[in-house]
Amino acid sequence: MSLLHMEKRVCIIGAGVSGISALKSCLEEGLEPVCYESQNHIGGLWNYKPCERDQDQKGARLYESLITNVSKEASCFSDFPYPQHYTPFFNHTKLFEYLKNYVAHFDLEKYITFNTKVTNVEEQESQKSAHTRRWKITTMNMNTLSEKVSEFDSIIVCVGANSRAKMPNIDGLSTFKGIVLHSREFDTPAPFKGKKVVVIGFGNSGADIAVDISRVADPTIISSPTGSWINPRVSQGGLPRDMVGRSRLGMFLKTFLPKSWREWMARRRMNEGINHITLGIEPRTSPTSAASNIIVNDEIDGRIVSGKIIMKPGIVKIAEDLIHFSDGTIERADVIICCVGYSSNFPFISDDILPDDRSKLKLFEWMFPYELSDPSSLAVAGLLPGLIGSILPPVECQTRYIAQIMSGIRKLPSVGEMRKTFERQRRAFSGEGDSFVFRVTPGFSYQDRIAKLGGFYPSFWKLFIRSPRLAVAVYTSPYMSYHYRLLGRHQWKDAENRIVNAIPNTLFYAIAKKSD
Repeated sequence: MSLLHMEKRVCIIGAGVSGISALKSCLEEGLEPVCYESQNHIGGLWNYKPCERDQDQKGARLYESLITNVSKEASCFSDFPYPQHYTPFFNHTKLFEYLKNYVAHFDLEKYITFNTKVTNVEEQESQKSAHTRRWKITTMNMNTLSEKVSEFDSIIVCVGANSRAKMPNIDGLSTFKGIVLHSREFDTPAPFKGKKVVVIGFGNSGADIAVDISRVADPTIISSPTGSWINPRVSQGGLPRDMVGRSRLGMFLKTFLPKSWREWMARRRMNEGINHITLGIEPRTSPTSAASNIIVNDEIDGRIVSGKIIMKPGIVKIAEDLIHFSDGTIERADVIICCVGYSSNFPFISDDILPDDRSKLKLFEWMFPYELSDPSSLAVAGLLPGLIGSILPPVECQTRYIAQIMSGIRKLPSVGEMRKTFERQRRAFSGEGDSFVFRVTPGFSYQDRIAKLGGFYPSFWKLFIRSPRLAVAVYTSPYMSYHYRLLGRHQWKDAENRIVNAIPNTLFYAIAKKSD
């Protein structure tokens, strides 16, 4: 590590998935990170606490039954695999255990200041030279309420995309005679026994919660004006669905097919075992469309055909305890659970720099606010709503690139180039304010873009020169974060082994049982 790099102090706000990844990446590039976490633990929302709904915390929360929806080999950090004995999918407690092990393995906890909330971030106007602190950070100790001011060269904001719960704008919702909850307030289905429950929203959380509640409620209704495409976790061949048919070679070959063929193939794959038309959940948009809603669920089709869940279109209005749907039907309800997502929230910094309104954010590759006088001194990690796949691999790509920029190893493109990139990507989005929609993007295509910027993209020909066997394995295997530890800075010696043995590692739990 050079002395110059160690002199660059970086403030990391938040010690969730993004924050601990940012810590490790900063240390790899010789920076001096200090991470502030308002809670007394790492992991953010992944530290599940039963029935605890702290009203001071408005961000996302877990529910007891939550299971990961991306398999372990496709969802881990690039140089820290999940334990081999883990099943392909697992509950939130195992993911939190993994995050704690990650922090312990890389000795990150000593850089985290817990129970400390960042209350204000200001750019220092008087700072001109590269050796002068650029940012003034005010923090508050959550136990003593005492404040402290510190100065840093750079800041990485890691408060996540789900900072503030959103509520739908429906006529009469505020005067509903029953109980209105946001999905973050749901924990277990027990309180809803015998109740008539309406779930608004048909994303991953909405589907999970509806399935959970349908075991005790009478009945459970899902209101969705658009429908959703359902992916089960496991393919017909028994492998995790995300480990089948999603290779670099496969994606490359599909680009040569006519759009109509690609759409037909996608619809056919989606309807393997689940007839979306019969269930009344087929979206108007193709699965290949960026506007489509694709969710992962193994049980909802069975709950619908058994009458435990009733599908309804959008809600027109609510009158006392009566829900009026757009198809003209009316249902009485005791409880409404709003599963319509979250918005961003950056209360500690000026709206001119990071506005809460996502539609006004101007970030190069959703990281750097390019209109800042020095955009390399501030970055956002983890702002990836609408992403298909696990958040761990793309966040790690982000933080590796961010650390390279902040350490001076790499330079950002010109402001003009960053603006053009942003404006090109922004055209794929729609809406304003809370209705702003990040179009769904496959995580691996975003990761590849960032990896190319950071110099750790797994180029086929570079890999082929090194090892033809490895090059073929990378381009025919499912997308995995290990691919990004083969070239560039901070390679990992076990990456090749993990790639070649991805399928056996995925199925190890079953193989081990047979050997017993």
